[in-house]
Amino acid sequence: MTTLIDDALPETPVTAYSSANWSRWLRHACYLPWRTRRVFRPEVCVQIAEAVANAEAGHAGELMVIVEGHLPLANALRQTTRDRAVQLFGQYRVWDTELNSGILLYLNVCERRLEILADRGIHAVSGTGHWQQICRQMSQQLQQGAIAEGLITGITALGQTLDQYAAGQTVSLAKDQGNELPNQVILL
Repeated sequence: MTTLIDDALPETPVTAYSSANWSRWLRHACYLPWRTRRVFRPEVCVQIAEAVANAEAGHAGELMVIVEGHLPLANALRQTTRDRAVQLFGQYRVWDTELNSGILLYLNVCERRLEILADRGIHAVSGTGHWQQICRQMSQQLQQGAIAEGLITGITALGQTLDQYAAGQTVSLAKDQGNELPNQVILL
């Protein structure tokens, strides 16, 4: 579920091993990390964490937000943002929630791309079109430079998706199982 923040950039296809992309590698090599820290100041990270806590309230759905300034240079030559999001989904164990109710919201600032990855339980109910619609809503704000507001909009929409998913599931999902994933935004 990829959405470009800038529609002028072509979307790269998802493959297990992408061909070498030297322009992507150079873009990531030249990316200045302070650009991410400038946007995601501590008070903004607190706002995002509060939005995640609100989105998770009242049910067992879990949401994780990862913002990455640029891909690691060792990976940037061949790894797409989609591949990176899949890697982080596994690395941070978003898939390992007790009720298969985890969602990863991934933003790569350098590539200006969003990825939403949902655990199999939620994805089976919502489908790809739903995630793309949320990405489009977020990208409108992100294109205008309202990055924190765009992420909070997406988090709110994902919280509504989790509410709908919980309403259609067993009683155990409707009850909060505790916080299985951290609410704080992870800055890489």
